[in-house]
Amino acid sequence: MNKTSLILIISSQQDQVDHISKQLNPLTEQIALMNQRSFGRKTESASQLPHQMSLFGDLYPDEISDPNTPKEPEITEIVVSSYTHKEKTKREEKP
Repeated sequence: MNKTSLILIISSQQDQVDHISKQLNPLTEQIALMNQRSFGRKTESASQLPHQMSLFGDLYPDEISDPNTPKEPEITEIVVSSYTHKEKTKREEKP
């Protein structure tokens, strides 16, 4: 092989690489966009919905900030009487 044929082969391969990279860039951007849509931040965040109340923080702010408030309610024991089963009646034997 002579020098000019090698230059032509390298030039054609470089053109193929350029063409493939031009096709690859939009596909890479599309994959990044789809990943962000699938795994990214959703629109249902509290910062983007100001008209919606917080589920836990806004209901009882006085109780949360007061250190004298007991953390858990007092537990009272409830005793339930046990259940007694009724004895099964036996059939009378036939004569």
